[in-house]
Amino acid sequence: RSTLFPYTTLFRSNQRGLVLMIPLGILFQLIGIVIAALGTYAISRYMLQYKIAQRRKTIENALPDTLDLLSSCVSAGLGFDQGLLHVIKRTEGPLTDELSQAQREISMGVPRAEALGRFSKRCDSQPITSFVGAVLQAERLGVPIANILETQAESVRDYHRQKIEEESAKLPIKMLFPLVFLVFPIIIIVDRKSTRLNSSHNQRSR
Repeated sequence: RSTLFPYTTLFRSNQRGLVLMIPLGILFQLIGIVIAALGTYAISRYMLQYKIAQRRKTIENALPDTLDLLSSCVSAGLGFDQGLLHVIKRTEGPLTDELSQAQREISMGVPRAEALGRFSKRCDSQPITSFVGAVLQAERLGVPIANILETQAESVRDYHRQKIEEESAKLPIKMLFPLVFLVFPIIIIVDRKSTRLNSSHNQRSR
């Protein structure tokens, strides 16, 4: 039997003659490839989710000022579509890109309700969903849309304040882990070393 490479048995049959032998080096390489692939997938998924969350946050932060501008345009006598086009020309960012896509769909003949519904699904944000629902309901009921836009802007600002308060309330809990596992051990080590130094100094002085 050759002893150049160590072998391991991966599969062994109870019947005669079926034994699969693979060098340990190749086996470890396969395991390393699988672990690297899983790690790459996990990191890529995390980065994608992080970018999605950041984009959603940017859209939500820009929404109140955008609604104020749109409300001013509608109050000045422009229609919703014309006001939306004016807002798109005056602003930029992810929210403007999504509004521009919705405006293009409306100009191509897509019903406004359908275009705004797609806009809401793309953004995947609770304030955007509320804004779209309020606009569509105002159209059905014949309510002045400028008032709805002002109300929605204030509602989004209240939503942001609540989010900030929730994050502030969670901050002490998030700080507990680094304090317990990082700061306190260092304090204990420094205290013990200072105690040892003081005891050794006292012994020498005697």
